[in-house]
Amino acid sequence: MALPKHEPERSEPLYEPTYEEGMTILDGYTRRMLGISADEFLRRYDAGEYLGIGEDDAVGRGVVRCEMLIPVARPSRLDERGRIVPI
Repeated sequence: MALPKHEPERSEPLYEPTYEEGMTILDGYTRRMLGISADEFLRRYDAGEYLGIGEDDAVGRGVVRCEMLIPVARPSRLDERGRIVPI
């Protein structure tokens, strides 16, 4: 017997951080997980230094987790290879 679908009611609208707040969030994650600033992480990411990195070790897992926060920190889109790039 399948359970009925239930969508929780929200009393307040979902909060979306500004890009400035998103950059602060990303900076906290990059410093904790990779030991570098968000600016340095984005510079390396944009330069392709993390291409092909996997989640086989702590650094790879940190890169992937931080990568997921890029759209919160700056306007972004996916390129033809599926990479997150700035708009």
